[in-house]
This record gives sequence, C-alpha cells and structure tokens, in this order.
Amino acid sequence: MDDIKNEKVGVVGYLALLFAAVFFSGIFAGKDGILSALDFQTYLGSYGKIAETAYSSGIVGSGGSGVREGFFQAISIAPVMIFSVAFIGCIDHLGGLRAAQKILTPLTKPLMGVPGVCGLAMIINWQSSDASSAQARDLYDSGYISRKERERLVAYEFITAACIGVFFSNGAIILPYLTIPTGLMLVIIVTNKFVAANLMRLYQLLFDRKNPDEHAETKAKDTAAGTGSSAESKKSKKGLIEVFFEQGAFGFKLWFEKVCVAIIFGYAVVEFLKITGLMNVISMVFSPILGLLGLPGEAAIAILSSYMTLPAGCAIAASLVQDGTITASQLTVLFPMMYAVSSNLLYIGRVVGASGVDSKKYPVYIVIGLLCAVIGGLAVSFIA
Repeated sequence: MDDIKNEKVGVVGYLALLFAAVFFSGIFAGKDGILSALDFQTYLGSYGKIAETAYSSGIVGSGGSGVREGFFQAISIAPVMIFSVAFIGCIDHLGGLRAAQKILTPLTKPLMGVPGVCGLAMIINWQSSDASSAQARDLYDSGYISRKERERLVAYEFITAACIGVFFSNGAIILPYLTIPTGLMLVIIVTNKFVAANLMRLYQLLFDRKNPDEHAETKAKDTAAGTGSSAESKKSKKGLIEVFFEQGAFGFKLWFEKVCVAIIFGYAVVEFLKITGLMNVISMVFSPILGLLGLPGEAAIAILSSYMTLPAGCAIAASLVQDGTITASQLTVLFPMMYAVSSNLLYIGRVVGASGVDSKKYPVYIVIGLLCAVIGGLAVSFIA
C-alpha cells in the first residue's frame, strides 16, 4: 500500500480527479446543453414507463410489495453500479485516485481518519449510495485503504446515503414546513455523516484496538481469486476502453453477488415487521426517548418507516403535521432524525454489505445510525 501512496502523479491524474469530482458532485444537475455532459445523472438517464400507472422514476410499477418489489428495485440499481464502477476504474487508470490521495489527505485524515483517496468516494456518496459502496470496496481491494479506514468510510456512506438527491426529492414534501433555512438543514445532515465516521473511529479506539488490520491478508486472497481490482488495471498497459469493460464486468459481479440478494432480504424483513405488527411495538418502545426531544410518540412511526424506506417516512411525517399531531418546529427536529436512519435496513446490505465490511460489524452501524439520529435531533432542537 505504501508503494501505491508514493507513486508520482502527473497532470493527467489531477485533471482526471477534477473531472470526476465535478461529474459526481451534481453541480451541473438539471443543466441543459453541453453542460449536462458533465453530470453523472445525465448518463444514467431514465426508464420508460411500463404502464401509465408505473412510477416515472424507474421500471418498478405501482402497488408492489415483498421480495418481488425488492427484486425490481435491485434491477433498477444495476446500471448505476456497472457504470460508476467502470467510470471510476478509468479515473484510477489515469491517476485520479492517486491525485486525491495527495491533495485531500491533510483534510480527510483529521476530519474522519481516512486518507485523501477516499475523497472521491465521499463525493460520489452525495448522489449514489451504491456507487460509493462499490468504490469503498475497490479502494480496500486495491490497497489504498486499510480495514479500519474502510469501516470509517462506510460509516460516512451509511448515514444519509445519496444525501443530496434524497434531500431534494424525498424531502420535497417536508421542506415547506421547516422552521430553519433549507441550506442550514442540509449542512446539519451532511455534518452528521462525519459524526458517524468518528463514532466508528471511537468504537475502534475503545473496542477494536487489539485486533490486527487484516488488510494484507484480504488483499492477497482477493488478488488470488481475481477480483479485477483497479490496482491491477492501473499497473497494466490497457487502454481506457478495455479498462471500462473490465471494471464494468466487476461492477455487475458486485451488484449480482452482494446488492441484489441484500435488497431482497431487506424487503422480506420489512414484510415480516408489517405482518406481525412489530413495527407498532417498536414505535411504542421508542416513544419515551422521543419525549426527551419534545416529540410525541406518533413521531416514532415516521422514524421507523424512514428506517425501512425514506419516502414512506416523509409521507407519514407530512401527514402528522397536516393533521396537527406535531407542529412545524417538531417536524423540523424530526427531519434530521429521519434522514440519519433513512433506509438503514436496506443500506445494511446495499452499503455496508456491498463494501465488504465484516458482517460482525453490522450491529455497530445500526447503533451509529440511531446515535446520529439523536445527535441530529438535538442539534436542530437548539436552533428550531
């Protein structure tokens, strides 16, 4: 890994990093003309409607449920992972990740204890949870980051994954009710991602100090198995098109083996909680805790629904304020709490699992999500 960090970076590498940062940042999202060519979402495009009743956002029709619904959700994610992994493979081939390593390390090291090469994955996470989790896995397999560094990066990615997109899409129904500026709320939500990374950092300091960093053994095993990591393509003389094809195939493999099955499992769990009525039981258990933040017990339903799927949580929260169950100020406090745990049940597989983190750490990420929800709610309660 030290050899990778010390490699020289040419002008092409820095230009590739700049282009990738702009490409994934969303700066040119919604722009017309040639500027649209600089935005990640432009290339993802959209699905055509299967029927008039189908969701305009994809191939998933209305009224679906259970694992069949989850399977179609997984299919809609496949193009994102294949394209993003292939694209980042090309950026790495040009030296973009080595440029990020040199430029961003002085900033990311003190902020969350990861090297600067993680900076691009952090930016990608603003728009795509799946692409960023694939990048975290590849950074580890390629020798850029250690096991503990990957765990911190994934904690950042896990909390409010795709934060920019979901904030202005799923949160659109709630934004008019907020009692603090929208920009300030977005800053609080993004800051909570750094809090999550440092909570993992604290956990490692307290409970994981004696465990050796297993990076070397994992890398050797993966290389022998032929994972197709970007480190191998970087050392070769392959052209960009060949690298794109190779990494795209790796992205498909990652989607098929990790993400697809994880989403199906998550949807099965959601159905179980709904059928058995455990969702309402959990809401009652958390009611006393919400009372400490000045929120009624009904707010727990919105949080729990967000934990499974954020759009449902936002719809419930909006209905609560519309019927007078909670005030606009209480909704403002509730908002960052919902986003901290947004779709965490599914993201355990889509983000944590897909990134290759040891399954024994899954409970730690769940607890970090809950802690970030409380921290976000407390932060806003002092402002709202």
